[in-house]
Amino acid sequence: MKTDTLDTRVSHMRPNPPPLPQAARPTAPALPGAAPGPLSAEDLATVREAADLRKKILKTARTARGSGTTSLVIGLLALLCSAISPSASAVLVSLSITAIGIIEITLGNRLRRGDPSAGRNLAFNQLALLGVIALYCLSQMLGYDAQAVKNSILSPEVRQVGTNIAAGMDEIVDRWGALAVYGFYGLVIFLSVLFQGGMAWYYARRGRYARRFHQSTPAWVLDLLGRTDI
Repeated sequence: MKTDTLDTRVSHMRPNPPPLPQAARPTAPALPGAAPGPLSAEDLATVREAADLRKKILKTARTARGSGTTSLVIGLLALLCSAISPSASAVLVSLSITAIGIIEITLGNRLRRGDPSAGRNLAFNQLALLGVIALYCLSQMLGYDAQAVKNSILSPEVRQVGTNIAAGMDEIVDRWGALAVYGFYGLVIFLSVLFQGGMAWYYARRGRYARRFHQSTPAWVLDLLGRTDI
């Protein structure tokens, strides 16, 4: 009995072994195939693709608002000029350009809010602007009247006093008038085809990005990036 008591006392007096350092402690092996985070690699790729499409859509919306604002200002200035010098065709063209500018701004806001049809409508709006410009230029070319130009340059009173001056001006109009009018309005049509046609192609292409964003992007990614204002 005394021996057991002595052995027990000796065991209590022995010092405890020091704890193992952190690096020496055994760790549980990682499970094979475990994801590094809450999203898989496929999920992250989907988010990145959706964010890239969203960035392009927002850039297109900003372009539409800027272009629409420019058209609106031009239309209002043209309307002011037509009010000073009334002309039915000038008033009609000014109102058309103003309306097209307002529509473009509205469609740009709709595209920003995620309307997938806004890109296609923006393309049609640019084609409508091209049609208005082309029709106005053609009407000016077809309605060219050399005699009306001569009378607008020199009044009848001046023609009676300075016959030599009138003859010289008439010769210039006969030689260069038609060329100047057809050349100027033809150039305007050409530049409008390039610019408005290019803008229509740009909006149509970016409209496909918007449709792709909403058709191929999962709902949880739309919630992550924002549904109401992309």
